[in-house]
Amino acid sequence: MMYTEEQLALYFARIGLSGPQVPKDHQHGGDPLALLAELQKRQIAHVPFEDLDLHYSTHHMLSLDLDDLFEKIVVRRRGGYCMETNTFFAAVLRSLGFTLITCGAKVKFGERFGPWSHMNNIVIINGKRYMVDVGFGGNGPVRPMPLDHGVVVDRILPSRMRVEHKRLPQHSEPAQRLWVFSTQDNADAEWVEQYAFADLEFFPEDFESMNWKIMTSRTIWFTKMVTALRYILNEETNELEGQMILHHNYVRRRTGTENEILVRLENEEQRIKALAEHLDIHITAAEAKCIRGMVTQIPVPDENSRADSDLQKRTAGPNILFVMSDDQDLHMNSMNAMPNVQKLLAEQGTTYNKHYCTNALCCPSRVSLLTGKAVHNTNVTSVVAPYGGYQKFVNTGLNNDYLPIWLEKAGVNAYYVGKLMNEHGVDNYNKPFPKGWKNSNFLLQPGTYDYVNTTWSYDQKKPQNFPGQNAINLITNNSLEMLDHAVNDGKPFFLAVAPAIPHVGIHATGGTYVPEPVDKWKNAFTDATIPPTKNFNPKDPSGGAWVKTLPQLTQDEIDKHNEFYRARLRVVAGIDDMIGEFVAALEKKGILDNTFIVYTTDNGYHIGQHRLGAGKKCGYEEDINIPMVIRGPNVPKNKATDIVTTHTDLAATFMSMLKLKEQPGMDGKAMPLTQKALDDNKNGPSEHVNVEMWSSGTYNENPLIKAAATVYEEDDEEDVKVQAAIPGIGKNTYKSLRLIGSGYNLYYSVWCTNEHELYNMVDDPYQMNNQLADFKAGTDMSQIKGNMMGHPLSKLVPRIDALQLVLKSCKGASCRDPWKTLHPQGNVKSLSDALNPEFDAFYQNQPKVGFTGCKPGYLIELEGPQNAKPYST
Repeated sequence: MMYTEEQLALYFARIGLSGPQVPKDHQHGGDPLALLAELQKRQIAHVPFEDLDLHYSTHHMLSLDLDDLFEKIVVRRRGGYCMETNTFFAAVLRSLGFTLITCGAKVKFGERFGPWSHMNNIVIINGKRYMVDVGFGGNGPVRPMPLDHGVVVDRILPSRMRVEHKRLPQHSEPAQRLWVFSTQDNADAEWVEQYAFADLEFFPEDFESMNWKIMTSRTIWFTKMVTALRYILNEETNELEGQMILHHNYVRRRTGTENEILVRLENEEQRIKALAEHLDIHITAAEAKCIRGMVTQIPVPDENSRADSDLQKRTAGPNILFVMSDDQDLHMNSMNAMPNVQKLLAEQGTTYNKHYCTNALCCPSRVSLLTGKAVHNTNVTSVVAPYGGYQKFVNTGLNNDYLPIWLEKAGVNAYYVGKLMNEHGVDNYNKPFPKGWKNSNFLLQPGTYDYVNTTWSYDQKKPQNFPGQNAINLITNNSLEMLDHAVNDGKPFFLAVAPAIPHVGIHATGGTYVPEPVDKWKNAFTDATIPPTKNFNPKDPSGGAWVKTLPQLTQDEIDKHNEFYRARLRVVAGIDDMIGEFVAALEKKGILDNTFIVYTTDNGYHIGQHRLGAGKKCGYEEDINIPMVIRGPNVPKNKATDIVTTHTDLAATFMSMLKLKEQPGMDGKAMPLTQKALDDNKNGPSEHVNVEMWSSGTYNENPLIKAAATVYEEDDEEDVKVQAAIPGIGKNTYKSLRLIGSGYNLYYSVWCTNEHELYNMVDDPYQMNNQLADFKAGTDMSQIKGNMMGHPLSKLVPRIDALQLVLKSCKGASCRDPWKTLHPQGNVKSLSDALNPEFDAFYQNQPKVGFTGCKPGYLIELEGPQNAKPYST
């Protein structure tokens, strides 16, 4: 069938062609390629790519009948998805005298090309073949593509496109070839393969079969998401300059490198209005009613609508939204820059004042959190190879046995947005992909910390850079989109959001800079300064080992540290804005009350305490005691607790929140979440926190100070030689213990140099007076002088050291209840119990914690004694 001259005239009017622009004889005349290009351009600018009939119609079907398509696209001024628009456009071209064939295509998902599910056309002009596609949405071609292998053609600048005739990875016979269409965001970006197509004619019957699959499948993207897109045509220049996109519950305008969300949609009425205003798509009142009860409906926030909505049933939950910042302090009052966290989370939930990371470094802390294992049991102890990083995580088998895998097996969907861990980058993001995440949008190195040029990989696709767009805006928008996916997928969900903020900025091309806030916060906190606590740049040296050798900071250094501190607050405020948007989105979806929201960071941070510069990796309170706020079902409101919890407990806690069985072999224990559990601490973790670190040094990360390092982790032994002037270089490995109980609050540490520290933090909260400053390694602990907690140090220290000995190599139950390893009888459950005089000789005779060398990794041969002796009567 072809269209009549009258129908073609109506079509030309539909796409904005009038007067002298209309082909007089409806034939291609003098320049058929120019006419083809003009028709394609105006088609995608005036006929939107959309799937609305699957959601806003009584039949929820898509017809490829040419009369139906003319009625829909021309008369009703609607659009369609690939098979609708390309079928219609092929009929228009044939009616104008063009010669063409219709072809099938395979869309690429991750590293594989899917089934035949897309359609395009190949037009033949003077013997030359051109691929013409008006139905691939935002990533499709915008002009005829000559079938010339590798020839690059401009899309909408700065983006480009090409086709290649090549073998697909799935082809078993080497000689097979398909054409592959790829796009590139700019000349420096990676090429992204979009789909493969055959220069082979597919018949209408083929497309009818493919169309039926798409209409009826409950797993295909079109049936799970309302979407509409049209290209923006500048009528003055007659050039395409961007796209207008409605995707589920927001409208976005994309032009060049700009990507701006214009409006967020809270209900169906707003979405119908947005379709009309932004995409010139008019849905009737009768059609609008047809989405009721479907998974793609935007919930209306009144109780009657919620009761009728299938969304409530599908997201019965409970669900978890886990937000983790990067290098955020607690002890320099960064939480004061987060009023949304205070009002929407803390006042509506519980704050855990004594929550700790067990390693004050990004990658080891994150892996411990995701596995529920102590860092010495993951053996991911650094941020770079050979002792850490993403590849170490994979090589140790942890990619096959961690939180999202367990959730997937239990029927809970897991999603991730942001930084996963260090050395997860553009070179290894697919070697292999992180397992278990249903959908993901990972920040990747080298753009992880570049606030104005981040690098992302969405759902295993090739990485893309986003120059000129602030990281906080991107992660907020990406996370809200992922939340939409999580809700619409219809299962209980775990969504992790991990901005690499307020981590110091690192250009993708190298070099560091202060964190870059969004415009809203650029002039905020102008008078803020680092709290002048007792341990801030003290007159007399403090700390232990190499820390006590540091010189006092100069006033110029303090001024620059304060400037760096203010920059950190400004980006933390951006995270707080994001929290506000998350809570609002959950409330509008009707699932806020049945969703746990957990806010924390991966490790703490110091600036100037104990004369240290800016950084982490120390065992002092600023580096290990971190924010932890939880709101959710049955979590007490406006509550604060001093119960001791750690990041190693979080995997078990998430399983508990989702009412799932605890995974065998965990070193952590579920945190107490209810009032009863808080009151009855037997359900909570113990009094102890085992902190361990393997690092060749620490240094000043403040880029405003000349001595700041430009390479972030110098755990390579060659770097140790080069950077010998860095404080603590080659000797920042230690074992530490925090003990908090009734009447005591202690910090104990043994360095790889075998220097010791002990602080009574009831009287000395800033860790200024090391009670073991004069203790010499190898000295009999019975000879230690002094008193603490009403006991001689000679009695107290052996008990703490024995507990540290258990924890430094513990596994499973011995990590959760180390006292039972020492006292199998079960009669000792705390330090107070262990201080019974009958155990004096037992503790004096225990092996003592120590090292035989300093290395930036967990090498057990250097770790000294491994096993404590159990008490026997």
